[in-house]
Amino acid sequence: ARTLAIRHHVSERSTPARLAGVKSVVQKSENELDALVEAQGVFLDLILKQQITDLEHGRPRSNAVEVKALSRQDRERLRAAR
Repeated sequence: ARTLAIRHHVSERSTPARLAGVKSVVQKSENELDALVEAQGVFLDLILKQQITDLEHGRPRSNAVEVKALSRQDRERLRAAR
């Protein structure tokens, strides 16, 4: 999102705002940008779930997601978000 924003002179700072700004400038790849927005939501959801689990188990938080511990549904969401 950051690279696309720089390339298209979008000055927004948050990922959703950057993607929305790029989408307003670049009309032709709207589906791809929608997919990026969806994927970013999936990634954030999985990271937050992992961080909650880490806190419950006394582990330090990070952005690493233990993929093997994901539910089948979450693994499917992750595959679809690629």
